[in-house]
Amino acid sequence: MKALRTAVMQITKAEAVNLVATAGHHIMTVTFITRGTGEVRVMNGRRGVRGRKGGKLRYNPAEKGLISFFDIQKGEPRMIDCNTILKIKANNKEYIVQS
Repeated sequence: MKALRTAVMQITKAEAVNLVATAGHHIMTVTFITRGTGEVRVMNGRRGVRGRKGGKLRYNPAEKGLISFFDIQKGEPRMIDCNTILKIKANNKEYIVQS
């Protein structure tokens, strides 16, 4: 069987945010720096998952520079800081975000 090769591309932060925000239900891996601890985190998940226990969010994530993302491993929604995205893997491509 032939191994799949992943194409590596350099993108800007704006392109990275657009890629994650418009991904819909496609599963991807996003590497970013967490706001609270400053740790590098790798999260597998997807966008477009609705429903949250307890109702609506009390704030608009976009106003705080966040993107809602469903973490498949934890089975819960999480937030990604738009300004700290380092790398995205989606559609057999790897995107490295330029500083």
